Amino acid sequence: MRFSNYITSMAALIGAALLGITPAAAAISITGTTNPGASPTLPTRVFMDTPRATCASPQTYPGPSPITGPFSYQTYAVKNGPVAGCATITFTPNPTTCTGSTAYTGVVAFTNAFDPNNLATGYLADTSFNLGSGFFETFEINLAANQEINLVVIQASGNGTATPCTYTITSSELSLVEAPPEPYAAVPVPTLTEWAMILLFLSLAGVGIVMVRRRGAM
Repeated sequence: MRFSNYITSMAALIGAALLGITPAAAAISITGTTNPGASPTLPTRVFMDTPRATCASPQTYPGPSPITGPFSYQTYAVKNGPVAGCATITFTPNPTTCTGSTAYTGVVAFTNAFDPNNLATGYLADTSFNLGSGFFETFEINLAANQEINLVVIQASGNGTATPCTYTITSSELSLVEAPPEPYAAVPVPTLTEWAMILLFLSLAGVGIVMVRRRGAM
């Protein structure tokens, strides 16, 4: 029974491969912490304003914030599934750690051309800062099949006033982009020199002659 189940599973996998069926992307649930003084910083940040982006009403770049930085940030490379469509991203700050000015922390979505020194490049959407909706923010973006983007968590307060803020990012349409595997180092295969080959041949020939003589003696 186990063997037949194995054959059935393998047949299903081979059939899916032949038909070009691609598995759907796994949902993400990322937990992280902005850490002023340890996290990388931006010289300025996006002016996160309402309304939030939806797939029916995409955002345009709102410009930089007038608040003085630097601003702590964290970046996550994610990708859409095999089908183009609308991706929903939810950002939930921890109410215990994200308090006061630190509560104004949000997510900005960029293409994979994210440039910390030019936030207009590759801008897609952001959560906006609206703490009156249950202390979480949700926004939507239209993505092509297998499109890779960057989700950048940015603390709105400068490092002079911000404290560490723990958060969670979830999306049922996106998956984390895995780093490419490290290339294997080339291992030299030992080979025999010409003289070693000659000696090996002579040794084998000698063994063969001895065996033939022993058989003749018997």
